[in-house]
Amino acid sequence: MDAITISNLALVKIGSQVIISFNDGTTASRLCSLLYPVTVKEVVHLNDWSWAKATASLTATATAPALDWMYSYALPTDFSRILEVNSFGSSAPHSPYEVMGDYLYSDEAAVNISYIKDITDPNAFDSLAVSCIATRLAQQLARPLGGSDAMEQRFAGEFRQILGEAMRIDSTNSYPRRKPAYIDSDLVNARYAG
Repeated sequence: MDAITISNLALVKIGSQVIISFNDGTTASRLCSLLYPVTVKEVVHLNDWSWAKATASLTATATAPALDWMYSYALPTDFSRILEVNSFGSSAPHSPYEVMGDYLYSDEAAVNISYIKDITDPNAFDSLAVSCIATRLAQQLARPLGGSDAMEQRFAGEFRQILGEAMRIDSTNSYPRRKPAYIDSDLVNARYAG
């Protein structure tokens, strides 16, 4: 699988001619070249995809921390967004932190994170992510390539449906490692009393 194939899946959906490369001189190739990378980043960012998860132990930097934090940590170069900091599914309270730019700031002397990677290699995507990317790209290409508002809206609905199904299926790839040590039955009863 490659970026051109995924772009062509989108173009076929809207009834457009396929492209040979992002530089083949056609309007479709120029639009795909512009919209494909942004669409991939968007779809990767929309879910906690199992194929995009990673963990890292961060090393404190010599850079003075921002504001009132005690430590500054450089984030991994492939960082997209944080999932967890230090707690990793436990019932312990989360460590306070703040992400600004390429740094994570914390009062913790040791920081381990789980995060979503900024993946752009189409070979890493699962088939449902490919469908999400192609459908979202088709939605974005529909109007500029001569489609109608109705076509764009149809692909928006199709994208929501495919993304929802992909999220549901992908969520079955993990099960929390730890559970809370106890459950406060009074809190549960109060929360769900009807």
